[in-house]
Amino acid sequence: MATIVSNLTTAQIAQLTTAQIAVLSTQDIASLNTSQVSAGLTTAQIQSLSTKQVAVLTSSQLSVLTTTQLQSFETTDLNALTSRQVGALTTTQLSSGGLTTTQISALTSSILSMLSTSQISQGLNSNQLQALTTTQIASLSTRAIAALTTDQLAQLETTDLQALN
Repeated sequence: MATIVSNLTTAQIAQLTTAQIAVLSTQDIASLNTSQVSAGLTTAQIQSLSTKQVAVLTSSQLSVLTTTQLQSFETTDLNALTSRQVGALTTTQLSSGGLTTTQISALTSSILSMLSTSQISQGLNSNQLQALTTTQIASLSTRAIAALTTDQLAQLETTDLQALN
């Protein structure tokens, strides 16, 4: 069932205040189409989303977020993502710096373990890899570790490499 919010144009979505965004129901958030998300939501609006609102973002909605939009997510919200949502992040979103080094270093081992091999090998750039802690490196799956390129491995510290054992 469509909500009133789902009938708004991208321009109208962009005009909503952060206070208005913050009180939208999870149904309202889930009903936004990809254009409303990618072209309508501002970074300030994304920052005003609650963890419950972020939890209902669909794979389609997440996959169309711009780098700037991704960078505006609070780390607590990123750590509340489900495996389906983490899987929706594209390698292009990740490799273009879609997650800042601060966001990357704050990700829980649980979230990192949800990243696919392509998200790790093709999605994380050298700055993002260097931002990972030894504990985070140790939480990567065996397949993700095997997918790391020689160049990516070269970015890791000795203690990080030891954690791969």
